Amino acid sequence: DEEQGEVAHDYSGNNHHGTLMNMDTQTDWLSGDNCKLNGCLDFDGSNDYVSVNHAQVFNMGLPSDQFTLSAWIKTSESGILPIISKSRPTAIVSFPFYFSIMSGKLAFERWHESPNTHHYFYGDKQINDGKWHLVTFVNISSSDHRMYVDGVLDSQNTMTWTLDNNNTQPLYIAKFHNNQWGQSVYSGLLDEIKIFKYALSEEDIKREYNLGAALRFN
Repeated sequence: DEEQGEVAHDYSGNNHHGTLMNMDTQTDWLSGDNCKLNGCLDFDGSNDYVSVNHAQVFNMGLPSDQFTLSAWIKTSESGILPIISKSRPTAIVSFPFYFSIMSGKLAFERWHESPNTHHYFYGDKQINDGKWHLVTFVNISSSDHRMYVDGVLDSQNTMTWTLDNNNTQPLYIAKFHNNQWGQSVYSGLLDEIKIFKYALSEEDIKREYNLGAALRFN
């Protein structure tokens, strides 16, 4: 929301600030009616992203971990568009979460290294329409995983997680990097990136959506 500089500040009070990588601080910070709430970032789809240093609080890879990932997104691009990831840029390790848009719909993935186990599921609603959408992933339990679009349930998955997928790699906004398979970056606008160490209820998610909808300038 600061609309300037090379740092995307963490306003939760936990000081997990992000560093803008390969971004032009004069043109990639937007404000006013370009954004949902105060300032937002414009990612070019080439090499722009935000890097946040690893912290134990981001390790939400145990089957019992409850957590929520949330962001306002605006894009008209197709393909693979990472939103938030705790990936593996420098080591062949597990990763606990990769929240993205794939072919215009939400996607969530996690990976366990040895035994190699891939868990993923997709949303149903097309959201690459050039409009603002609040997208939310919620892990309620080891066998209850949900994605929401604009405060409404989009997809629910009941596959049971049984493995620890934590790592010590950085957290990325607008990028996913797998040192074996390559990397992807987001193209479009992102605003109000939030990570909760608990599962938001449907009422909480609707409240987040209504807050953003009420403050929308355009």
